[in-house]
Amino acid sequence: MNKFWKNALINGALLGLIASAFYLVEQICLIHGRITLMSFVWLVAAVLYVMLLSRFAKRYRATQADDEGLSFGKAFGFLVMLIVVASVIKGLIQWLYCNVVMGYTTYVERMIASLMGYIDGNGGMPASVQPMFEAQISMLHNAPAPGIFGTIWGVVTTNVIFCGMVSLIIAAVVKRDAKPFSQE
Repeated sequence: MNKFWKNALINGALLGLIASAFYLVEQICLIHGRITLMSFVWLVAAVLYVMLLSRFAKRYRATQADDEGLSFGKAFGFLVMLIVVASVIKGLIQWLYCNVVMGYTTYVERMIASLMGYIDGNGGMPASVQPMFEAQISMLHNAPAPGIFGTIWGVVTTNVIFCGMVSLIIAAVVKRDAKPFSQE
């Protein structure tokens, strides 16, 4: 296995486990009605995720020989592979938590109760949006539980789109031109 895949799989798995841990903390905060704390945890997770993507990309750059360098495309490809591996792990954990540990119906009920408590605690809901909100709640109640592959696919596509944008910047920063005549 070459350096690219080895680093992408190991670092992606680590990133996926960390992202999964933050996801579980966010869900615990949500279910207990601590939406402000959940938002803070999400923000910390997002910052840490970006920092780890940057660190892993720099560490991968260090494995490249001077005469090879690290092109923007290869750095970006490495970051996307990290994100895909991490997202598959996080999607699996998310599906297990929502469908196996909690049970999808229980999860939806607790999420709705938490959201309603938050809305009521902040002055209630305007009457103009009440019918739309009730329709969305009804859709949640009637929707079938998402399958494992649908959950993983949703997490992967969302993370690749949003983290891919950040990865464009990180790849531009960590790229390094080849130095074919280096003395090292």
